Amino acid sequence: MTINNILCPTDFSDTANKALGYAAEMAIKHDATLHLVSVINEIHGFDSFQVLAITPSDIHEHMLKITQEKLDELTNDIKPSIPRHTAVLEGHPSTEIVQAAVDFDCDMIVIASHGRTGLEHILIGSVAESVTRHAHCPVLIVK
Repeated sequence: MTINNILCPTDFSDTANKALGYAAEMAIKHDATLHLVSVINEIHGFDSFQVLAITPSDIHEHMLKITQEKLDELTNDIKPSIPRHTAVLEGHPSTEIVQAAVDFDCDMIVIASHGRTGLEHILIGSVAESVTRHAHCPVLIVK
């Protein structure tokens, strides 16, 4: 199996940072490019935005900017010898992650699992589980 591109989605949590460590080590071992992505959802519930000093568009642009800055900070901690690419994606997390793996021709996805169970899992769902079910390539889940 050849691994040239590894996708590592992040929500900037401690668990996601742990998964990034695995992804970076795999990138070194396989001389692969690391694609670090974060997904932001559309902003909902701002029907009365006229009372705000800023518009939903302003909030959206700010979220994009902050997310890209956080991705850039994470890449600063990665060994300089690892080729890397960052992207801020917009939409449903599992859908965007699976599509990014296709778009970036990834051979593997390394993703964190927050280990939700029971009612919390039913209500919130699992991005890692959905990615595993729909991805075209192997998925390594880091707990």
